[in-house]
Amino acid sequence: MNYLQRLKALDSTKAAPVATALTAKSPVDDPFDSFGSTDIGQFSEISPDSTTTNPRDALDDRRYCRECSNLTSKGRCLAAWRGEILAGSHYYPVDDIPRRCEGFAPKPDDSDQRAGRQRWPGLHSTR
Repeated sequence: MNYLQRLKALDSTKAAPVATALTAKSPVDDPFDSFGSTDIGQFSEISPDSTTTNPRDALDDRRYCRECSNLTSKGRCLAAWRGEILAGSHYYPVDDIPRRCEGFAPKPDDSDQRAGRQRWPGLHSTR
């Protein structure tokens, strides 16, 4: 009997484990137990076009790197590669917070077509 056959034989002889532990119910005044809400009726379905996403603040002029045409599809910053910003030539920005970058280049569908140096003239690199 080879290894695979022995393994299959072992699996067939094992009994499936039986779950015997019970979770304690939460008190009546506490509507949540350890697995979330006990009342499913309070949940609603969320659609992708729902208002749950935060719209951009009108006073916030920062941009995400994904909105820049200098970001490649693999996530590399071409402005850093060309030496236009103070970063390593193999810079891959983490795109979780908006920022002001002098290497920002708007995409064609952006309403504001100014480059980063024009948008934020106070930014400058010391290279």
